[in-house]
Amino acid sequence: MGWPNRIQSVPEDVKAFYSVRSELSVSKDLLLYRNRTVIPTEWRRDILSKIHEGHQGITKCREHAKMSVWWQEIGQDIAHEISTCQFCQTNRPTQQKKPLITTPLPARPWQKVGMDLCELEGKRYLVVIDYYSRYLEVMYVPEITSKQVIGKLKNLFARWGIPEEVVSDNGAQFTSTKFRLLQSEYNFIHTTSSPHFPQANDLKSVKMTDDRAKTSYRRFYNRRHSVKSLPEHGPGDMVRVKLDKEKGWKTTGVVVSQATTPRSYIVTTDGLATMRQNRRHLKVSLGDDVAVPVESQDTPMLETVPSSGERTETPEDNAHEMDVESHSPGPRTSGRVVHKPLRFRDDIDK
Repeated sequence: MGWPNRIQSVPEDVKAFYSVRSELSVSKDLLLYRNRTVIPTEWRRDILSKIHEGHQGITKCREHAKMSVWWQEIGQDIAHEISTCQFCQTNRPTQQKKPLITTPLPARPWQKVGMDLCELEGKRYLVVIDYYSRYLEVMYVPEITSKQVIGKLKNLFARWGIPEEVVSDNGAQFTSTKFRLLQSEYNFIHTTSSPHFPQANDLKSVKMTDDRAKTSYRRFYNRRHSVKSLPEHGPGDMVRVKLDKEKGWKTTGVVVSQATTPRSYIVTTDGLATMRQNRRHLKVSLGDDVAVPVESQDTPMLETVPSSGERTETPEDNAHEMDVESHSPGPRTSGRVVHKPLRFRDDIDK
């Protein structure tokens, strides 16, 4: 007694096993696929829960399943179980960086300018750069307020003319009512980078003056950061929100529309707050039962911006603080105290 030579002769309830018929056997009234137990349909839900009990990733769960159990399409069922697990969605790591977008060269000088605030030796400066010529203007500002920034810009525009487009981050000085009045009065387009994504301001690529250099820079940037293209979102997509410094994808929401700036989306959270977020901070949410209403684009957006007089903490600042702390003498976790070598101490007579 064996398998028929043609699949048409196999009963419907076992046709799914015809392609692996040579791998099946029976031992002690158990149906085996090689050395793994074949699980009936009614038990698969419980087995999937046991496989994913430790909330490991797809690869580890599949390796665990290969040791003992099998059924057709078990790999797809494991992937679906993990993608719909609420705990795994909340505690997933931050997404990879997306491929770099280089800025097209404007048609003429002073057509498009970028600006930002910086600090050097305790003094604050407003930095403005022309995207065409890479001409740089650095102006000292006693206070980083909208009034001071607007005064410096009026003086700059009086000397060089009014640009067609101004690019900045979402600092309070550039998003205030006074700055919007300046934009209306001087009739220029104000483009801001995605909230909590200041690298989109593109001031770091001021030396890229031709297409070949930009192509090379983009290639090395993508290789260095192991970038990954993310699928686009559409209106009504359920998403989870997590900024780079936050732990866990705890905030859920729904995409209202795509913003005018690249890779930005208008999102309404479960708390009915509307905000603009970069694609890297959004992840498709599967299995959420919370329904968030999609509001119109006219709803005011709540963007997290630093208050007047404050600057957003940058990754470089954090790295510097960590470096200082890691080299400062003091007790270790083991209790042993680290002392500075004598040659580095000033209180020892030479």
